[in-house]
Amino acid sequence: MARKPIRPRPDAPAPLLLLACLLLTTLHPTACEASASKEPGAILAAWTEAYQTEVPESLSLVVEFRVRPTASAAGVADAGDPMAAEGSPAAAEEGRWHLLIRPGQAPRLLEGGHAESAFIFAVSDSTLRAIDEGRMTAATAIAKATAADRPPLEFRPTAAASRVPDMRETMMEFLQRFFNPSRPERIPLGAEHARRIQGTQTIPLYFAVGMRSAWHQLEPGEQLDGRGNAFSYRQAYIVLEGEGHVRVGDAESAVRAGESYYIPPQVTHQMRNDGDRPLVLIWLAWGEGA
Repeated sequence: MARKPIRPRPDAPAPLLLLACLLLTTLHPTACEASASKEPGAILAAWTEAYQTEVPESLSLVVEFRVRPTASAAGVADAGDPMAAEGSPAAAEEGRWHLLIRPGQAPRLLEGGHAESAFIFAVSDSTLRAIDEGRMTAATAIAKATAADRPPLEFRPTAAASRVPDMRETMMEFLQRFFNPSRPERIPLGAEHARRIQGTQTIPLYFAVGMRSAWHQLEPGEQLDGRGNAFSYRQAYIVLEGEGHVRVGDAESAVRAGESYYIPPQVTHQMRNDGDRPLVLIWLAWGEGA
């Protein structure tokens, strides 16, 4: 049986609910969106529609999504690892969709898995809704606090990924474009949209091969790069709010909002908040290895 493409079915609220949404929107632009509890298939279908204008013309790619109910999502493996049984005919198809991207064609979202999937994303339905409502970006959800961390959005390349040209760059571009249907693309900042990564509240921002950036909020007493890390690429701290102390190599300085600090390659560095209110900064990294 041929699989049917999934198409978004917009809600049709009652007049009173619609009026309430219109009133709330004047105070909060996403109030109506957040009020609707969309099904995962409808969310993915809406993202697919928005993604049509972002797809590179020559891209050929199959991406699989595995969405599990929050009630059984205490851990990825609690009701069977959704990353397991790749390509198995016996693997459960419920909660699975795949995005078929072919050159010269509009991307299509279809039910079930696909044997040629190059990337697999596994997520709970509550995390999917959080991303859809703008409460968290996919990059924030996928980031790992430690190597052993199991983040809210899990990613795995398959054997088919080796046939995708510029695989790493393609994956990063897809993560940023597909999972963020807002136009122009918006990333909300603030501790309420962040996850605790590298010892601070963190929101990854924009990244590509040779470039990365992130928003960080350090509470009083917290440190960023607490072990005094050193990397092969150039970096910078751009301080937006608060006060603290920075160490770059053997040099140390008090810092405050409205200042930026450059970190050369292979030089240890550390930022700490020794003030009495949050220290907020943008971290940049660029060059080979970033």
